[in-house]
Amino acid sequence: MESTKVTDHSSFCAVRTEPTGQTILLPKGEVAAYQSLVEATNRQFQPVTFSEKLLVQSLVNYEWRLQRIVNIEKGLKILGNGEIDAKYQKEMKNLAKQAKFFRTQIKKNTAELNLFLEKRKNDARRGLFLVPKREKK
Repeated sequence: MESTKVTDHSSFCAVRTEPTGQTILLPKGEVAAYQSLVEATNRQFQPVTFSEKLLVQSLVNYEWRLQRIVNIEKGLKILGNGEIDAKYQKEMKNLAKQAKFFRTQIKKNTAELNLFLEKRKNDARRGLFLVPKREKK
């Protein structure tokens, strides 16, 4: 599963992802980093079934958003010389809620994906499903 198409729109690029064809709008300078995250996550989990691919893409999207939140928080702290200005307190609380949600979803999706992968391995041992060979690192 890879990002299949990048379309340039002013300072943003539309990245179409597999397996659903979902389009994600990214700043131009971040497309390579996003695609790198997609590739690394695919190498880690090596999804085969459609369900596995959906979970991997979901993990990528949640992880990407979580990284963006961390960067926004850092930026706000830099603007406030290490402290968050009072006018940004509400935004910081919202970011913290979102980050907590994303971390929870990452844990849930990872657990579910690991169950799928374990089932696939068990099925392969019984000769029910072909397991792809893992890439050497």
